This record gives sequence, C-alpha cells and structure tokens, in this order.
Amino acid sequence: TIAVMRKLIVIANAKIRDARPKLPNQQVS
Repeated sequence: TIAVMRKLIVIANAKIRDARPKLPNQQVS
C-alpha cells in the first residue's frame, strides 16, 4: 500500500542520513 511505501521511504531516508551525516540533507523532513 502507499502507507507501507511511505514507511519504507522514511526508513531509507533515515538510513541514508545516518550513513551520510556530513551531507546537509536536512531538507528531507
């Protein structure tokens, strides 16, 4: 469902931000 895909996207974004804390990717909130 769309909700599940949204959750996966949020988790993926969190992992990317955690893996790349140096990049200013705070726009994805």
